[in-house]
Formats: sequence, C-alpha cells, structure tokens
Amino acid sequence: MKPRLPRMLRRVDTLMQRKYWDPETGTPERVKPDAWPRIVREISALGTELHGAWKGYAKADIRDRGGRMRTSGNRTYQSFYSGWGLPYQSWQHHALGRQSISFRTQYGELHSYWNLMRNYRLGWGWRTSVCTNCEARRNELKDRETQVEEGRAAIETATATLRQQMLALRVLVGAMQAEEEQYIADRLAELPRGHVLREPAQELVDALRQARLEAERYDGDSSSRWGQLLRDWVRAHKAGLTLLEKEAEKLDEGEEPAPADEGDETDAGG
Repeated sequence: MKPRLPRMLRRVDTLMQRKYWDPETGTPERVKPDAWPRIVREISALGTELHGAWKGYAKADIRDRGGRMRTSGNRTYQSFYSGWGLPYQSWQHHALGRQSISFRTQYGELHSYWNLMRNYRLGWGWRTSVCTNCEARRNELKDRETQVEEGRAAIETATATLRQQMLALRVLVGAMQAEEEQYIADRLAELPRGHVLREPAQELVDALRQARLEAERYDGDSSSRWGQLLRDWVRAHKAGLTLLEKEAEKLDEGEEPAPADEGDETDAGG
C-alpha cells in the first residue's frame, strides 16, 4: 500500500480541484460537462490502485517460518553434559560404578563421593537450564503464534477495508453521474410539451442511466473493465450533449432540426 499512496493522494487532490466543479465557489453541485473525461480518468486510476493493493494483500501468507529463537532458550548450559540426553542415567552409572571399586584409602573413597556429587551438581545445573530453556522456547512459540494470528487478522482487515473503499468509489462516481443525469432531466422538464428536443434529451438521459447502472453493477475482478464502463458513460454523455447543442443551434437560427436517425440514437446511447 505504501508505494501506491503518493499516486492515490495526487489523484484525490486532482478530483478536489474546484476548476472541475460547478460552481467553482461555494458548495460544489456537479461536475462541469467538459471535465468528465478528466474526472473519470482519475477515478478509474484510483480504482486501479485500490484494486492492485487489494490483490497484493489477498496474496499475503502470514505464517511462522521458524528460524532462530530470540529468547534465553538459545543459551546452553556449559558442562560436559551435551545434547538432550538424560543426566540421570549418567549420574546413576557413576553411582553404581563407585560401589564396585575397592578403595585402598578412605580419602580415595571420599574423593569418589566428591566426584559423584560434582557430577550431580553439573547434571542438576544442566537439567534446570534445560527446563528454563524449554519454558522460554514455549513462551516464544506462543508469542509467535499470537503474532501470526494478529498478522492474519491485520491482513484480513486490510483486504476488507480495500474492498469497502472500492465499493465506496463506485457509489461515489455513480452519485456524481446521477447528479449530472438529473441536471439534464431538469432542463428537459423546462421544455414545453411537444418540443423537438424533448425526445433526444430523454433518450440521452435513458442511455446515461443504463451506462451508469452497468458500471455500478459490475462485480468482476478487472479494474480495467470497470474503467471502460465509466468511459462508455462519458462517451454517451459527450455525444448526447453535442447532438443537443447542434439541434438547439438550429432552432436558434430558425431551422428545422434534422430527425434523429438510428446512427444518432446509437451515438447518444454510447
């Protein structure tokens, strides 16, 4: 997400520029007609960034890959006992072996006891160290498991948030398009009944609504396809307004507007 943020913020800043909105001061009401190509381009690119981040998070695999422990469990007790053998067996061997030896002096026997106790002390130290290390390792493994669970929860939250943002973006652009369609419909309502521009204007509103709903309902996994659907609406919008302007100019000049043929209807519908 981090490398995408600067681009996303720049696109949001572009969308917020008042030169693309009408009116340019006060509360914005609608996108200026000639600004729709730029607005849709920025929104489509913003959707692509969100979709790319969502796909990246969806591929994330959080797991404990092992590796060296970071706790005191890494330390080993320094004695002649090594590995994970049982010190008890070694100490028992020395204890039983001492009884089979015939000592010539009492000092020799005392020395054997001393040596046996020394082995016991070293073995006990090894055992307590192993127990401490086992507990440390167990705690770290538990911490690792918690970290994995928290990481997976964070990824799940991120993917859900990005999906929500993509949906919010679609709702936003749909509302902006609907506002433009309502503006055209309001101007249509001002025309007297039977006016020659009423029919092509109504066809334009219907075509725009159809194109808007098609983009809004798109639930596929291609951000480029969604962007294409938005551009279809822009093309229908531009073609329809151009047609209406031409017919209005003819009326102003006192000419009869040309009847709309099938080609004109196709252009108005996108």
